[in-house]
Order: sequence, then structure tokens, then C-alpha cells
Amino acid sequence: MKRATTLIIATTIAISTMAQTKQSEITVHVRLAGKVCPTNHKIGNLRTTIDGKTADTRFDLPPGKAKAGKLTTLKIPFTPGKPVTLCEGPGYTGYDLTLTHSGQTVTELTLDQIPQKGTTVTATFTANGKQNLFYTIEHDRPYRIPAIAKAKNGDLIAISDDRFCGADIGYGRVDLVYKVSHDNGKTWSAKDIMLAQGNGHNDSNTCGYGDAAVCADRSSDKIMLMAVSAPNGGTCWTAKQRGVITWGNPQPDGTYTWDTPIDIKDEIMSLLPSDRINYFVGSGKISQSRIIKKGDYYRVYVALWTTNGSAGDGLTNYVIYSDHLGKPGTWHLLGEKNVRPIPGGDEPKAEELPDGSIILSGRKSYGRYYNIFRYTDATHTTGTWSTPVATHDVTDGLKWGANSTNGEIMVIKARHKHTGLPVHIALQSAPAGNSRSHVTIWYKILNTIADYINPETFSQHWTKGIEVTPYGSAYSTMCLQADNKIAFFFEDSKSGAGYDMVYQPIALDQLAGLEDYVIY
Repeated sequence: MKRATTLIIATTIAISTMAQTKQSEITVHVRLAGKVCPTNHKIGNLRTTIDGKTADTRFDLPPGKAKAGKLTTLKIPFTPGKPVTLCEGPGYTGYDLTLTHSGQTVTELTLDQIPQKGTTVTATFTANGKQNLFYTIEHDRPYRIPAIAKAKNGDLIAISDDRFCGADIGYGRVDLVYKVSHDNGKTWSAKDIMLAQGNGHNDSNTCGYGDAAVCADRSSDKIMLMAVSAPNGGTCWTAKQRGVITWGNPQPDGTYTWDTPIDIKDEIMSLLPSDRINYFVGSGKISQSRIIKKGDYYRVYVALWTTNGSAGDGLTNYVIYSDHLGKPGTWHLLGEKNVRPIPGGDEPKAEELPDGSIILSGRKSYGRYYNIFRYTDATHTTGTWSTPVATHDVTDGLKWGANSTNGEIMVIKARHKHTGLPVHIALQSAPAGNSRSHVTIWYKILNTIADYINPETFSQHWTKGIEVTPYGSAYSTMCLQADNKIAFFFEDSKSGAGYDMVYQPIALDQLAGLEDYVIY
């Protein structure tokens, strides 16, 4: 594994006591060390508290600056004899701060008595591999809801809500914006790029667009994106909300053009039982089959949250599919109308299992719901759903606190580094805390069909792989990069200003217990 990039700030607290004013100053020498990604230019804040007064000094990379060297020198006046505290101020996700003084390393340092000749403190910002792509902390409105996909040409497209109204879709104007990386996530677009702009008219069905779900077609350059649009008052619990679809195409200059969104709600609703008044696509990744291809495209599977206007079992998760990359008139319901795959399920995700069956993962408190659809014919048109399982009710199943949050499920192909033996590995992300915090990735190795023959066996024996963030955090999603790392995109609240949208590349061997495996 590559060593972590570090930014080292040597903080010299030099006391030059003046006879009349009795003032001194802290001299802060800021230096940059190691290999730093220029896109991740917001480093962090050094907070000083002197005599009860707090001040933050922000450090950014100068434009184009990504090499080691001195950045700046700060001089902070203070009165001798007063305690001085140093720590990290409201921060940015890409760097972690530690402070070293007299051989001890801490995250917060208080100096009660400073020698007249001064003292030296080392503040080290360590790059942790994360990049903050959308900074709510410096925006006058929140970003929310991550979606990410790898295009056939290798581009990564990271998408977010830009919530002008300050709240969910259905409360006013919301835009969809995105950034692109052409180098496996090392650098990204400098500015937000508009994908779908809400008109902000309260009585318009296109007042806002939000909650994107995305799929990059494996056999063409097209990017398929599904979202919702709504007037003010068109929340997910109402029939006012609409479902839309659009397609993106790469351009020679590295940007993408997007078709005008098409309203497909009526078609989707016609597939569902008559008591459903609205549907909502689980945001994040849309699954595309590796096995089933009819015509020009591999089949896509979309997981739905549906409501009859009430909570509890008034919610039901379903899966729909298209063999024509979502073209209107090509959608079908997976299974029978009278079968409810996950009663009570909140925002869901669908993924293809190694044998072509479909795993449905539904959001709930304390864990997830899982159910499996198996085809019963060679043409992959008919089949049956099993009985849903709550993961916290089974042996070594996924369990956490009362938070109910969207996450991602993905099945990848891997091999053992030494034996070369292939396996499939299922990944599931979600917050691990009692509240929305500690976003984590769990995994389960699928050696044979016996490991996923039914929802109960699939739900058993999961392992915690990696805690991606220790801070407040909520929605997350992932896809595979061209370099076979996991492109993980999630909401993180380290800054304390709402959720920033953070990207992190994760190698499979960074997950505890998978050190001997690689993705292929």
C-alpha cells in the first residue's frame, strides 16, 4: 500500500515579551510535505484559543501548488501567562490533524506555561485519501444524495443534489450537478457542472430535480440517469412527484451532454398494484446485468420505494427492469404484481448475484431487508421472489442502531493473490452508528451458490471491512473504477456545516480480512 500523504505544519511559539505591552506572538511556519492531489486543495483549519478567545486559520493549496515546501508563516499575538490551546477547527474531509509537543502526539494541545524563549509544536495534516467534491461548508445551501458511475471510457461521474430550497425534493428548487474525473479519481472538475436545472416555479412539475440514480452502460458510451422532479409540495409521499429519465453522452472536450429529462412516471405506475400512489427510485447505483443481454444493451435493474400514502407496511419495495437502457415503453416488473418483495421497505437497491438472480436490499432501522428473485425460465422473463429477511435477526447478520439510511450493495469479482482462485464478494455500505454516523462497508465472500441460495443464508456471516469515516455521515454509494479500486462516494459532516459530498478510492485489500484478495 502507498504511504499516506502528509502536510506538516511546524508551529514555533516564540515569546518576545515587550516591556510595556507585555505582548508576545506565536510564529507558525506552515509547510507541505508528500504527494498531494491538487484537486483536494482545501486542507483544513488550525484553531487557536487564547484567553477564551478562539480564532481559526485556514490553509489551502495555492493554485497549481501540489509539491512539498513552505506555504506560509503566521504570527499570532497573545498575552504571556494565558493558556494557549491548539486543535483542528471546523475542517475538511481530506486531511486529519495531529499535534506533537515534547514527544507526545495528541489531537488537542493546551500549553499552560510557555518558556520565555518559546516552544515548538508540530501540527501534521495527513492526507487520508478522501476528496471533498462538493463543499456544503462553503455553499449557501446544502449538497445531498451521492451517485457515481464509471463510463465505458473510464471517466468517473459524481452527481449530487444542489438544494437551492435548502431541503428535499418537493420543497422548492433543487438542481442536479456533477463533476468528472478522467484519471481514476485523482483530479476532478474544478467547478460544478449543471446536469438538470430546476426552474424554481412552485407550481411546476420541474420546480426541482433530485435523488439521482445512475448506470454507465457497459456496451456503449451512454450514461443512464433516473431521478425525480416535483413542484413545491410534491414530496415522495404524494402523487404529485414525477419520475424522470435522461441519458448522457461524452464529448471530445471531456464534458457530457444530457438529453432533456423524460417523464416516465405513468408507465412505471402502470406496472405496480393499483393501490400505489407514488414510486421513488433508490438513489445511487443502478445495477446492470453481466449475463442478460437482449439486443444492444445488457439488462438494467431499478429498485423502487413505493407508497399507498401511509407509513409502515404502506411502503413496499419492488424491482423493475429494461432491456433497452430505460427507453420509454420497455419497462417490466420483476415478478408478479400481487407479490410484495419487501413490505415496509424504505429506499432500496438491487444487484445481480453471480448466478443471475437478483438481490433486493431495502433500507430499515437496525439493519437491512434482503430478498432474492430467481428466474425459472431460460429466457429470463419469469421467476419467483423468496421471503424477505431482516438482517439483524440472523446469525452474524448486519446490525446497527436505530438509524435508517440509504446505502449501497454491490457484487464484485475477485481472486486470491496467491492461489489465483476466483470468488465473488458482496459489499454493503451503511452508517454503523446509533444515529447517522460511522459510514462503514461490510462484506461477504460468495464461494458457492450455497452462500446465497435464499435470503436467510445470504444475510448470514457478514464481516466489517472498513469504517470509512468516524464522523456524522449518511447516504453512500459505490462503483468500480477502471483501475479496479472501489470509487466510494458518501455524505460526511466533519465540517459541522451539514453534509459535504466526499469521494474516496478504496482498494479491496484495505478491507479487514481481504488483504489477500484483488478485484479483477
